[in-house]
Amino acid sequence: MPATISKPLNEWLCYLESLHPSEIELGLARVTSVYEALELCELLPSVITVGGTNGKGSTVAMIEQIAIVHGQSVGAYTSPHLFHYNERVRINGIVVSDALLVGAFERIEKARGSVSLTYFEFGTLAALLIFAQAGLDLVVLEVGLGGRLDAVNMVDSDLAIVTSVDIDHIDWLGDDREVIGFEKAGIARAKKPFLCGDPNIPASVVEYADKIGSIAYFNGKEFGALAGESKGYYYQSKAGEELRIKQTCLPNLHQNNVTCALQACALVIPEFSPQKAEEAAASTAVQGRQQWIPRTSCNGKRIVVDVGHNPHAAKSLRGLLDAQSQSGEVYCLMAIMEDKDIDGVIDILSPKVDHWMVSGLPGVGRAASVSMIARKFAAKGVPLDGSFDEPSDALTRFVESSSVKNTDLLVVFGSFFTAAAALDYFNLAL
Repeated sequence: MPATISKPLNEWLCYLESLHPSEIELGLARVTSVYEALELCELLPSVITVGGTNGKGSTVAMIEQIAIVHGQSVGAYTSPHLFHYNERVRINGIVVSDALLVGAFERIEKARGSVSLTYFEFGTLAALLIFAQAGLDLVVLEVGLGGRLDAVNMVDSDLAIVTSVDIDHIDWLGDDREVIGFEKAGIARAKKPFLCGDPNIPASVVEYADKIGSIAYFNGKEFGALAGESKGYYYQSKAGEELRIKQTCLPNLHQNNVTCALQACALVIPEFSPQKAEEAAASTAVQGRQQWIPRTSCNGKRIVVDVGHNPHAAKSLRGLLDAQSQSGEVYCLMAIMEDKDIDGVIDILSPKVDHWMVSGLPGVGRAASVSMIARKFAAKGVPLDGSFDEPSDALTRFVESSSVKNTDLLVVFGSFFTAAAALDYFNLAL
């Protein structure tokens, strides 16, 4: 594609998908060479890098909102998107335009020469280029996969966060928390703050941070949530003083991610206000993260949608179910990628689920087939109440069923594609 001819965003995205033979190729050499050719390093403001198995997008969103209420101009880069590619790149909470993305893609195309870039690498460079030109105070970057060898790690961040460490992306990161922890801790930098929000932090993370000389802040030690009657959070100031924030309202997102966001912002935002920060964090909501569908949209039924796609996320969903006062029955609709730990997800949620439904995801090449998922349930002796070609079919049956009571609950989960399909069904797409 000649970079001198302006192409619409959708054509560029199709082009990016064809550039590299693999969807994923971990390693920094190729993408860093283009990053250096673009001379972006000196143009970026303070940078926070956020990695972890789950909770990355939520933590980025909270930091973003806290920065905004403090009068900071902030860029946020996340992935994947639910509906539109532009969702991946935000400035002050607003998704960027097609024109900005196309302009960035054109510059990268000229700069890369013969270097082959993956879709994610190209997109990461585009976000950085847009942020570098925007004159921002702060940039928050979400790691795509792992950490040490992820494209985001080419940026020498001022603060790094690992939100959680658990099993996922086994083919790339291994099936052991210590090995995965080492990969994720690779975003830490010497003599710079490094936060870990996992309450059960792997030894490999502690050892790596100590080895390179990071300034470590760990959940349950330097920062965390206050227990008992004094609801709130504690954190460390830049000077090392332990301070406290009173909880004024329950957060929409996981408490461990809230604590990470608060601690990070206390370290990087000038004139940090704990009250403003706590209120901004508590009011932050991210589409597809344990998102309740308005009852007016679903015939009075109770439905929650989540992008969760691994056992760690399933534990969080189980916690949600534990917290609900259940006077009705629990339904689950799962559509998931074939390379995920489907067995682990079933094992964690099955004790809490009365009725299971599974669905395919038409047009998604990595999606597990209905027959594949059904075989896993059969092997465990867990009955299915329905198998569907696509999530909309299952949602129609649930919403329109006269046998489903308004006290029953449906949990729809398994992938960003699953969440997007459900939100689109209820006309809640961005």
